[in-house]
Amino acid sequence: MGYTQQDEWHDHYARGESFRALANTERAVLDTVLRPQGPAVALDVGCGRCCFGISALSL
Repeated sequence: MGYTQQDEWHDHYARGESFRALANTERAVLDTVLRPQGPAVALDVGCGRCCFGISALSL
């Protein structure tokens, strides 16, 4: 997938397509790299189904 235009994304979703779920190995990387040492704020922009943001909430 290499969409660069807004209409490509609209077509993608209009066809009922989505994205694969975040793999456990990817969650492990997030846990290692993003684990905050104290209170923190994160901005998750343009990640499809918000898998990264949802995973970050559990850190």
